This record gives sequence, structure tokens and C-alpha cells, in this order.
Amino acid sequence: MLQQYVIDLISAGKSQSSFTVVLPKEFPMVCLAGLILCIECFVIGFIVIIPARMKAFNEVFMAQFKEEHKKFFPDTEPAKGGWPDAGEGRYSDKLPYKDWV
Repeated sequence: MLQQYVIDLISAGKSQSSFTVVLPKEFPMVCLAGLILCIECFVIGFIVIIPARMKAFNEVFMAQFKEEHKKFFPDTEPAKGGWPDAGEGRYSDKLPYKDWV
């Protein structure tokens, strides 16, 4: 069975017109599936990506960037995890191939 939704439009405040959108009854399930996929992508970042970054960009690895980091940010140290390297490669260029892959 199809559900019908009537949507009213007011064009430039002068006249009112409407049209009908017909959606299948399964449409809420499609929206739910999309929401679940979005949540999955978000959670994978915490389960997979963050632990991998913490393993690759550990304190020993990040120590090689202390001098350069202190030049521009004197009161801080390079962050464990390699942040804010978001893919431009400032830190990851120095990774061994095995850790980079």
C-alpha cells in the first residue's frame, strides 16, 4: 500500500499550490537503513582508525618532529596519534611502508 503525503507550497506569498508525493510503505525502512549506515561509518572511525593511528604515530615515532614542532608551537609537543595530519603527509611521509599501509 502506498502512503500519500500532500505538500503545500506558497509561491512568493501570493498563491498556494500543492502536489502529492507518493511513497511506498517501505520508505521508512529505507531511511532507517541509511541512518544505520551513517552510524556504522561514524563508529568505525573509533573502532579501527583511532587505534591504528595511535599505534603508527606513537610517542617514539612523534619524537622526531619535536624540534620542528617547537619552532612553530613553543609551548606544546607533537600529539600522539599524529594529529592534525589529515592526509597531507607531514608525519606519514616518515612512516615505514608496513605501517603506512
